[in-house]
Amino acid sequence: MKKLIILITLTLFVFTGFSQTYYKIENDSIVKIGLPLSDSLSDGTYYYGNYRNLPDSVLYAEGWRWDVVVPEHDSIHQRLGERYFDPELDAITYQVDTIIYNVDELKANLKRDLSRAIDEFAVIITKAKLLYGDDNAELNAAIEEIRTMQRQTMQAINSFTTVDQLLNFRIRQEDIDYFKSLFEPFTL
Repeated sequence: MKKLIILITLTLFVFTGFSQTYYKIENDSIVKIGLPLSDSLSDGTYYYGNYRNLPDSVLYAEGWRWDVVVPEHDSIHQRLGERYFDPELDAITYQVDTIIYNVDELKANLKRDLSRAIDEFAVIITKAKLLYGDDNAELNAAIEEIRTMQRQTMQAINSFTTVDQLLNFRIRQEDIDYFKSLFEPFTL
């Protein structure tokens, strides 16, 4: 059984390996992705089981390309789209698509992120109240500071009217860490 598993692992490595991806180009279009194990050349010569071992010069002459050019793009406002063959580059590249943002959707995402951050504090606050009670002035001051931060952040999110404002707004980890530090005296 152990020999069978090793054989299967080696077989998978050989066939999937760490090799590059090959693209078959016909009429300036990608028609196939990945080299076949067996195939015939344009002159009719058939290679059974060793087509993948052909030299790159032969594969190139048969229409296979493997160079991929990733175009420059603004990852905030653009994303890579469909792959295609660019005859000028003689390589595979990507269409660059503009991302259409929705202000309401971006606001909802920021509010969700804020809610997740606040949820972390709910657990800390609950534990602290169990240990120190509801009447601890220092604990209540820390809780009020969290509530104030939450209100101010929600007001800021709601005041934004442009996509750029929303894309540039971040709930910073250092702010979350600061608010967590307020509860250090109350945690074990």
